[in-house]
Amino acid sequence: MPTPLRWLATPSLILLRRSNGSGELGHSGQGQIRWSISGLCRREVLAPVLDWAAEQRLGHSKLREKAINTAIQHIHYEDENTRYICMGAVNKVLNMLCVWIEDPNSEAFKLHLPRIYDYLWLAEDGMKMQGCNGSQVWDTAFAVQAIMSTDLSEEFGETLKKAHEFFKCSQILEDCPGDLDFWYRHISKGAWTFATADQGWPVSLQQKAKPSPPGPPPTGPTAIVREVNRSTRASMGRTGWDTGIGEGWPVSDCTAGGLKAALLLSKVTPEIVGDPIETRKLYDAVNIILSLMNKDGGVSAWEPTRSYAWLEIFNPAESFGDIMIDYSYVECTTSMIQALTSFKKLYPDHRQDEIDDCINKSAHFLEKAQRDDGSWYGCWGVCFTYGTWFGVGGLIAAGRTYESSSCIRKACNFLLSKQLASGGWGESYLSCQDKVYTNLKGNRIHAVNTSWAILALINAGEVSYLSITNLMKALIF
Repeated sequence: MPTPLRWLATPSLILLRRSNGSGELGHSGQGQIRWSISGLCRREVLAPVLDWAAEQRLGHSKLREKAINTAIQHIHYEDENTRYICMGAVNKVLNMLCVWIEDPNSEAFKLHLPRIYDYLWLAEDGMKMQGCNGSQVWDTAFAVQAIMSTDLSEEFGETLKKAHEFFKCSQILEDCPGDLDFWYRHISKGAWTFATADQGWPVSLQQKAKPSPPGPPPTGPTAIVREVNRSTRASMGRTGWDTGIGEGWPVSDCTAGGLKAALLLSKVTPEIVGDPIETRKLYDAVNIILSLMNKDGGVSAWEPTRSYAWLEIFNPAESFGDIMIDYSYVECTTSMIQALTSFKKLYPDHRQDEIDDCINKSAHFLEKAQRDDGSWYGCWGVCFTYGTWFGVGGLIAAGRTYESSSCIRKACNFLLSKQLASGGWGESYLSCQDKVYTNLKGNRIHAVNTSWAILALINAGEVSYLSITNLMKALIF
């Protein structure tokens, strides 16, 4: 019977646990662990993580060797197309360990090291590692929309101009190289990422690189990618890795947010915010947004749903569910609807039928995704308040109204039913794991939950259903 991965232990780990007294490393503070006794950085400890599945299932065979070689090729492709930041902190660390096991003195491992600092920050209680290398695009898009909603663009002109330049510099300008189907990649041209655009493949760099063949070259699938990166690094110098161009993974709602911000800024005179983003680049953003819609009408985060939910059987994470494939999300779907409706107003003749069809199908997805109590489950925030804010916003953008949509009326009733006596809203993170609306301990109010609820009600045009007294309490609590 194969050894479960979570029970896997090397002699060094066993020794370390025994020396710790309790037998488990997590029970003591970091300062109490006797790290020096086992030489924890030896391959003996790290290699089993890479080899476990292959050894248990495939044995020492040609099939195992082929599987390992294929895996490391895809690891290199991911590394080189994200400038060694990777998709997030988890696979950043795992990829770095894998290339170290492959060759501790390799160029790939050396290029990984300086990008660790993209994830680290020092808090009052010690060093932390964040899940991504920031949230710059996401935050800036919301900030621009907030400022533009105040009609104070002239007063905040310098801020908006800087934000505008950031969006211009951070948009992904090219797809990843090679045969995208071979590498299991979706298109990325025209998108924005969650953080920065360290994609590494802007037009100016593509012109310096050899063109990629339609499929993997005979000398190995990553050979051309590595050659391009060598020439790129030589031409850019060491600082070129930090000049903005990113994560390498387009995100649907961040692309929608970037597009919404760009469209808003295009309405302001260039004397204040600079020249607008080129129309063809806006078209590219629309193209990738349209490409991310799934058969159910919903929109995924990173790529269209590729496979089946039963793959979650192989989910190795104990803290993250539903990560084996990309699913349709209420938040991403709403962001797409809002971006496309904003785009239609300025460019009514561009792909009109496709955009209208996409908006209609996505609105139907939102209606089907609504829960019986009128809420939507939010996957990217806490939780039913967040999801319901997006659900209402998407239906309103698609042309539904409080009078015409029973879904919007049910959503407003749900939010009003969760308003606390003090006037605000306060939802606990427990809602996310239990999938049942849960108030914060002691029925405390939370500013963010309250803001989401009020924005949803205002968007639906049903502020009149709120008690004036309670509404004032919610606004000033």
